[in-house]
Amino acid sequence: MKTEHARMCGKEETRRAMLKQVRDLADRYGWAVTYRKGFGERCVTVSMQKGEHVVGMDFDGKSHVGAFLAHWHGGTEYPHDFNFAIRGSINTIHWCKATICDDTFKEFLISLEGGFKRLEATS
Repeated sequence: MKTEHARMCGKEETRRAMLKQVRDLADRYGWAVTYRKGFGERCVTVSMQKGEHVVGMDFDGKSHVGAFLAHWHGGTEYPHDFNFAIRGSINTIHWCKATICDDTFKEFLISLEGGFKRLEATS
């Protein structure tokens, strides 16, 4: 049985729909979004940036991960409760990297928005 990630990322029309939802969410919080063709014919690489913070992700139809992943990178430390906001993990060595891993796209959007809201509250 295919995961939601495999089903959604495997089709161009659903990748476009996911990109639109991610862009709409990022626009609401003032994040700049860029995307490019990723590695392979069924992959789109997305990057979002606001100030020193960058979020990257791939919507890859050939990925074997089976989940929606995003990597957060900051030029400054993330708040120490950021992992709760994104429902993910934060690198506690230097507090400048964090990761989201969600099984569904809906959960993934909730995690992204949690991070946007938390950073907005600290600025």
